[in-house]
Amino acid sequence: MRQATITEKEKDLYFETGKLLITVDKQSGLLKSIEVKNRSKIDHISADGFIDIVLNGQEKRPLPRRMPYYVETELICRELKLDGYESCGTVAHPALKLYCSQGKWEVIWKLKADDELETVEIGFDLVNRTGQEQTVRKAVFHQTIQTPASDPGQTDVFLPGVQGSLPYYGLNDHAGKMWNFGEYSIGAAGLINRESDDVWLGWGLSFEERADQHVINHGTHIDFVQDFQFAGYVPDGGSLSFKGVYYMHADYEKLASERMQTWFKRHGVTPPDDRPDWLDTLVIFETHIGSAVFKDNYSYTPYEEVSELTADLDRISAMGFNAIQIMPKQPYPCYAVHDYFDLSISYGNKDELMTLVKEAHRLGIKVILDVLLHGVMDQQIIEKAEFEARTSGDTHRPELNQTVIDFAPYWKAGSPPVHDLVQKHPDWFVKDETGAITGIYTNAFDAANDEWQDYFLSALTFMIKELDIDGFRYDAPHWNSIPNWDRQIPYKAGQSAVGPISFFEKARTELRKLKEDLLFYTEPSTPLYRKNMDLNYNYDEHWIIQALMYDSSTITIGREKPSDKITAEEMSEWFDVRQRWLPENYRTAHHVDSHDSFWWYPPGKKWRREQFGIEETVLLTYLYLFIEGPFMMYVGGEHGIENELTKGIELKKTHPPFISGTCDFKGGTSSNPNIFLPVRKTRDHVTACIANCSSETQTVTISWKDSGLIEKQYPDGFHLKDLITGSLISDNLFNLTALDEKEWHLDPFQVIWLDFQL
Repeated sequence: MRQATITEKEKDLYFETGKLLITVDKQSGLLKSIEVKNRSKIDHISADGFIDIVLNGQEKRPLPRRMPYYVETELICRELKLDGYESCGTVAHPALKLYCSQGKWEVIWKLKADDELETVEIGFDLVNRTGQEQTVRKAVFHQTIQTPASDPGQTDVFLPGVQGSLPYYGLNDHAGKMWNFGEYSIGAAGLINRESDDVWLGWGLSFEERADQHVINHGTHIDFVQDFQFAGYVPDGGSLSFKGVYYMHADYEKLASERMQTWFKRHGVTPPDDRPDWLDTLVIFETHIGSAVFKDNYSYTPYEEVSELTADLDRISAMGFNAIQIMPKQPYPCYAVHDYFDLSISYGNKDELMTLVKEAHRLGIKVILDVLLHGVMDQQIIEKAEFEARTSGDTHRPELNQTVIDFAPYWKAGSPPVHDLVQKHPDWFVKDETGAITGIYTNAFDAANDEWQDYFLSALTFMIKELDIDGFRYDAPHWNSIPNWDRQIPYKAGQSAVGPISFFEKARTELRKLKEDLLFYTEPSTPLYRKNMDLNYNYDEHWIIQALMYDSSTITIGREKPSDKITAEEMSEWFDVRQRWLPENYRTAHHVDSHDSFWWYPPGKKWRREQFGIEETVLLTYLYLFIEGPFMMYVGGEHGIENELTKGIELKKTHPPFISGTCDFKGGTSSNPNIFLPVRKTRDHVTACIANCSSETQTVTISWKDSGLIEKQYPDGFHLKDLITGSLISDNLFNLTALDEKEWHLDPFQVIWLDFQL
């Protein structure tokens, strides 16, 4: 291993490590290319770009939940001047510093190379020499990533795990398209050259500020924009530091199968290895006490009182559910905090809750509480939120505005004029520039505040001790995506938005002392929010249901709106890519109907059975029960599919490949794109899913990827049994040749769980 060297040529600097040749633009300090030495095909993809640091101006906060924007601002960093550079770091971990300036600002770039992972990490220090305090609003990285113009048809836009989009889009085929990705996706994007299998990947992953990221396809190149909430006050002579942009250039298979997992482990972004032993057979019944209310006087009341839910536990247990998830009481306080320590107002009568938990435990049912980090509700903040929801004209997420409007009368009736915590602990809340407490529809907690974290931890401790509950689902910890401009905080303004990440690390350590198998469960799907979680919600999958079932009559709302209709084959590809690009051993709770999907859609279209039909809902239920991870159902979603649901849950909890087997989304292949063919497998047991995801009868033949495993485990042949119907496919023994030659006649939306048996 040799020392890194620096060579200066015209507009570029060449930073050469033992394995990488990194080209950096001398003016902007941004990366232009990464070449991996000693590879036959290298650097078919290159980049060019700039960074905007946004200063001063006035802050504007639109509704619903979106990052703030600013007017009358100043921009710096587009016209940087290089004043010097140096090689630093170590032989094993070489780094490059570039000292740049623009006027009375200094930018010290820090590029760290990782030869093993073929990765460059980018950070910088922003130093104020203006003679007065300045307000930094955000940092926006603009990177234009290019492929040789001679053959752009060989290049795809690569979007691993991005919600609402397939993993690959041809540059030529989808010119002019833009994709957004952030807290509900992996957070990476780039280009893949199909000729060389090279990938140039940009990744925005910061532990100190959140980002909005998007990709724009121009047909021959893409613009990759990372908008970081890099925000804070900078006194004269002071600085703000940033770290969190990564660029990778590698062979796709290596990057997908090895490099990403090593990268996750090196940065501490891995799921915990001490999950509850009951997680692998977990099937959740999501419910609430009271009435969810909607426009046109529509309401939904599964249980008026906790005692009614207790009386229904036998039915819930008979369907196979082994956990209930209790949402906050409806319609108040709904998804806001009244008082963590007042369980009766928050969830339902406390004495009845205690009886419920005891009876649930007697039946072998775990109890999970939905808890909130958003903020507290009072009449003052609700008046403001309702006014903005009615007048903002924001079409980005109109269903969120409508929820505020629908629930506002009940929220105002239950709330105090000004919340007690607002009066006693104003420092626990997010402030705007004037020093006033702010939020979306609550007074937003600053989740990075140490005192607030201790308070919230004490509340969770109280809930465990009082009710003996088995886990928490942390609702939308990323919700308060706004900077805290309180001048008294000891961290950057933008750091408040990611405060829950540090809280979860603290909470897991402390709460597991009370209950060692306590479940940690949350919504966002990004790697950072999987770090201390046993389980994550499948928000990133919501769009798949609509995209798979889409026709001209389909209503799509918000994050469920697909880019295009997709086939079962494309769905398999999306799941396979996401699985490769998330940290190993992650777990996602899948659902067909949830309270979210129920909230968003109008009466008559709230349930999947109303949107698509019973057969289609059964298909979706079987698909999500089959793949790896727990299953969840919102109360009422079971109606009309009770028999199929009960059968599927029974198998999910008892069939060995479903309990401990892996899931291969490309386990089977067919020339028919309508057939979904994942395989669950243990070392000695194989079960496949054959699902016709179309409304027409299909006749297909199927090839099985793991033929070697099948042949080894079943050398004398095997029977094939449909686990759903319980019947043998044939009385005769099969071998691999016969299996590959077999024609499968599949009715519309038919699902077979095909078990290979001796």
